[in-house]
Amino acid sequence: MSDLAKERVKVGLRRATALGKKLGPRRVAEKVEKPAAGGTAGFVESKCSASSPAAAAAHKAASKRISSPGPVPTPGIKYVAPMTSPPARGRPASKEAQMLNTRDLWRLSDAIKQIRSHTALDALVWSSVECIQDLVHCDWASVSLASPRFTTPTRFWSPQSRLQTRLVAECPTSFYVQHPNWRAFWSRLRPEATELLQLSTPTATASLPIHHEVFKPLSISNLLGVTLPGSSMFAVAAIRDRARPFSGRDALLLEVVSDHLASAARALRGAVAPASRYAADDGLAGRVELVAVDPLGKVIGQSPGAGSTMARFFASPRAASELPETVGTWLAAVPPEPVLCVVSGRRRLELRRFQPFVRPGYCLVLFEEDLPADPWRKPPELTPREAEIVRWVTTGKTNAEISCILAISARTVQKHLENVFAKLGVPTRTALVSEVLQRAAL
Repeated sequence: MSDLAKERVKVGLRRATALGKKLGPRRVAEKVEKPAAGGTAGFVESKCSASSPAAAAAHKAASKRISSPGPVPTPGIKYVAPMTSPPARGRPASKEAQMLNTRDLWRLSDAIKQIRSHTALDALVWSSVECIQDLVHCDWASVSLASPRFTTPTRFWSPQSRLQTRLVAECPTSFYVQHPNWRAFWSRLRPEATELLQLSTPTATASLPIHHEVFKPLSISNLLGVTLPGSSMFAVAAIRDRARPFSGRDALLLEVVSDHLASAARALRGAVAPASRYAADDGLAGRVELVAVDPLGKVIGQSPGAGSTMARFFASPRAASELPETVGTWLAAVPPEPVLCVVSGRRRLELRRFQPFVRPGYCLVLFEEDLPADPWRKPPELTPREAEIVRWVTTGKTNAEISCILAISARTVQKHLENVFAKLGVPTRTALVSEVLQRAAL
């Protein structure tokens, strides 16, 4: 400690002793702020009791807390040490911000029990919306269900569901391509909570067409969202009318509730599918996974369950960054075929391309579902021999394999298939399989 610092400490001790004698029996609590993280002392507020030795001992201990690199405190003046780093804007990153208190845990437990108690899809989702609005600090909540086949509009459950459905139906492509939260999901393919204010500034968001088409009519200033591939394409969001950031607590609660919503929907899959008019198109009876592919056909990202889904339908071993040969051939076809259908046992896998424009390449949407009890129904336009060949084609057999099974030439098989293409109005084998399986599902 420098001589100047020691002298100032001595002056402070003398003044504190004099103050203690003047106050007499009155005792004033002594408060010494601990040093900051970088070793710089905080402010020191010195007051003592009537006992001079006790005051001297206390101030001697306090003087040791003052490090020489930091500024020397002056008696009567509070000095607050500078922070080592400015506070982060948006959601706090500290562990304490992500911890839940006892009241939050009890409320979350009740919400999970309420979600799990429902046996119908609508009741389940509406219950999830109410739980999010009760747990998360938001103005309103929304749950959407996108169709993995892109055949039906996105369905919404929220206090603004009618307006959401109309606005998104008017701009279906821009909603999934321009939405900052959806773009963050396409780049990560993980069910993680993302916040609009952390992904884009209010000025940048206001420059997007989706701001005027969707955000502004719905008064969306900030949005905390989670997209859930796997059991279905649910997207859960907590929305604020003002541009106020969400906390780590809000993100944690939203992720937990969203995960239980997806799990409960998966448990209801068998019961919901026969009764729901949305089941066939929204994918409630199947499982959705996503794979990101670069322009060269290499896998650069995938959702958690995509690898196991591929392994169930493509038995050939492959590297983690390579697509199965069948999928690579389908992607390279000119003109491109919209759907690739693969059947394995009692399961069917449909692959579709989607371009979110977050990186070069494609995002493959994998939709897996159970086949109907009787998956094969002979199209009335076909002869028995043509129907037999088509049935083998749906199992993945080549012309050479079918010719060996039926004891006919491969050229005869090709000729029958050409007739089938003309009768059913399909251009390729892939389109033929898709048409036959869709007819069987009706």
